[in-house]
Amino acid sequence: MNRSQTDPLRAWPTWALIPLAGRKAEQGWAAYLSGRGITPAGYGILVELGSRQACQADLAAQRRVGPQSLGRTVDRLERAGLVTRERGHLDRRLLLVRRTEAGHRLVADVARRISESEGLLVERLPDSRQFRADLLAVIAILETPRPPATDSSSREVTTRRGRDGTPGAGG
Repeated sequence: MNRSQTDPLRAWPTWALIPLAGRKAEQGWAAYLSGRGITPAGYGILVELGSRQACQADLAAQRRVGPQSLGRTVDRLERAGLVTRERGHLDRRLLLVRRTEAGHRLVADVARRISESEGLLVERLPDSRQFRADLLAVIAILETPRPPATDSSSREVTTRRGRDGTPGAGG
């Protein structure tokens, strides 16, 4: 038997494979960025900013994080010299964030590395464009609110399941 036939992951349900793949990618990504002195969250903020300035509260909404969490990350970026913050001219309550020249350079360097690394990964997939489209579809489906179930079928959603998809302990 070859490895693909004996690999226990082949028996895992898809819903368990999705976060595993995400964790594996995130671990490699975080290790690389850590060597550059930045976190994945910080890099995401730098990318989101681009060449514009943005209100810190708007950035939090765009990054799908809470304002306090984003504020701590922006604090670290500011200390590293990758962003600047200033109060709004018309509304002094607003904190406006802008990438510095050092932030622009870091994003360009990391973007080159991402392109190279992603190329090595996706060239090994049978259809990388379809894979990306499917990932985006999964995210859209999971972000779409579902109305609460009113019958006994809702029990299945809250039942804990083992890696093999069968009901486990708890509920």
